[in-house]
Amino acid sequence: MAKVRKDANGRVLHAGEYQRKTGTYEYKYRDANTGETTSISASTLEELREKEKETLRGIYSGVKVGATGSMTVNHVFDKWYAVKRGIKQTTKGNYKYMYDTFVRKDLGMRKLKSVKKSDVKAFYNRLYDAGMQSNTLDVIQNVLHQVFDFAIDDGHILLNPTDKALRDLKTEDRNKRLADPEHLDEVLNLEQQAKFKEFMENHPTFYHWYPIFVTMMETGMRVAEITGLTWDDVDLDEMVIHVRKNHTYNPDPETRKCVHHISTTKTVNAFRDIPMRHDVVVSMDKQRALCRPCKDVIDGVSGFVFANREGHVYHQQPLNLALKRLSREYNEIAVQKNWILLPAHLHCHMLRKTFCTNLARAGVDLRSAMELMGHGDVETTLQIYTKVTKDMMTKAVVSVDEYMRS
Repeated sequence: MAKVRKDANGRVLHAGEYQRKTGTYEYKYRDANTGETTSISASTLEELREKEKETLRGIYSGVKVGATGSMTVNHVFDKWYAVKRGIKQTTKGNYKYMYDTFVRKDLGMRKLKSVKKSDVKAFYNRLYDAGMQSNTLDVIQNVLHQVFDFAIDDGHILLNPTDKALRDLKTEDRNKRLADPEHLDEVLNLEQQAKFKEFMENHPTFYHWYPIFVTMMETGMRVAEITGLTWDDVDLDEMVIHVRKNHTYNPDPETRKCVHHISTTKTVNAFRDIPMRHDVVVSMDKQRALCRPCKDVIDGVSGFVFANREGHVYHQQPLNLALKRLSREYNEIAVQKNWILLPAHLHCHMLRKTFCTNLARAGVDLRSAMELMGHGDVETTLQIYTKVTKDMMTKAVVSVDEYMRS
């Protein structure tokens, strides 16, 4: 009968386990691939046995785990970033900026093998509680998921700790938004649209905002698409706008200063033609009448349609600030004149969603709406269509009820 080996505390040691004279522990095993004896060590028996489990899982799955040593998440990101291909340079640069700003000095400093799903969730919770928006968290999750997948492919770890790590937080955020009365209606109804246009068109100061905001509301173009629109994209003979490029204004990963770039559209589906309604044609005429030629040449592209009073292209932040100011000024007058109020949190994406909602209410088929919006998949369009359909069904039932009572 084999002699039972114990450690200094009287605990029975398993086959391959040893306690050194220094008090630390070691586990020896034969590598099935090389036939060589390999060992792992730990300061406690509990830690050693956790490493044993991970090692055995790696052996059974064919992955050599345990060779990462002091490799951190930052090491893997840097290696992943160096070989990453197949995305726009602006997107890649934005990934690096987001990682360096929010991850590198936090989760990025952790040893790769030590990161658990609970660690990732706690990291996301800290960012969210500090005020980070859920769509920004989505970007960070996208980057980290790719980084940990890269580590799996290189044989450093077995599981991706970011899998579904953001799901609970996104559910909480969605429920919080639904419970907030300000976020119940994320689009403008027909009366609000008409009054908003009238207000801008006739205002002595804000009239210059009419062209860009009406065009956004009547075409559903993204901010990056409309700020990157050039006059050669506007075909007044065929009454169509050709969406062919994106304008971005993001921090450079090296200097951290925001720079303008022109690139191809966000997705292949975003490359599209949008028919111009009458109000869009009027907007283009008004924009020309403003005599605001754009001075900017970005990545060799010039002739941008929408420029500020200094002759420079817009980007998302000043446009959203302008919408908030317009909404505030409009509502002050609306209260006095008993007009319908505008949402206090009016922003650019709300104008895009308003266009999609108008398509649904007008009975435009789902496939056509998806193409006009430039959505990458039908699910995004379907979410808006489903909401509109429910609203229309509710109104239909109310109408029947009123008819039956009359």
